[in-house]
Amino acid sequence: MSVPLQSNFEFGLGTEDEGFRYLLNVQPVIPVPLGSDWLLVTRVIMPFLYQDDVVSAQDPGGGSLAGMGDTLASFFLVPPAIGGLMIGVGPVLALPTSTDDRLGAGHFGVGPTAVVLWQSHGLTLGTLANHVFATTDEPDDYSQTFLQPFASYVLPTSTTLTVQTETTYEWHSDVWTVPLIAGVSQLVHLGPLPLSLGVFGKWYAEGPESAPDWGVRALVAALIPTGGG
Repeated sequence: MSVPLQSNFEFGLGTEDEGFRYLLNVQPVIPVPLGSDWLLVTRVIMPFLYQDDVVSAQDPGGGSLAGMGDTLASFFLVPPAIGGLMIGVGPVLALPTSTDDRLGAGHFGVGPTAVVLWQSHGLTLGTLANHVFATTDEPDDYSQTFLQPFASYVLPTSTTLTVQTETTYEWHSDVWTVPLIAGVSQLVHLGPLPLSLGVFGKWYAEGPESAPDWGVRALVAALIPTGGG
């Protein structure tokens, strides 16, 4: 079980490229053994945001705003790994927990999700993907695909080097958002509790006019043994 706290500091948002956003993603990952080495893995992402000077059509004044965004809950049924290859599939749910229309779509969403990863000698390659479409019939409904290909390598010092992207495509508006992310993390121990501490750089190669230009990510992840197999 892991409980990552992911802090994102993003710059150059809004139509005037002067906005700032702080995004804290609380995203626990909980594996539940099902017997015969199968797992049900639950991954929840709860976003908390603060932004300022983000000028947009929704907020032409670009004032300060803080609150919670929409929650994303994914469920993966994972069979036993074969030769270092692991595959998980299941549903994903978008929950309208946003406290302001400017911080989330505010609609229920549903769709499929899958993850594929391969591990060998410290190297991990994989992709996480989902597609979420709104279950309501309103003018601001969405249909969005998310792709997260990633590669990481663990050094003998328990230092991990990672490169990835967290790409989204919104089908209704035909808009891509493509942040390229690279960084380093280190496994340490706080007493008996293993912690992963990381820092990453973000650069937006593609995005709508209001997307950030660049950002920095800081990660603290607690790794908690579950007692399972």
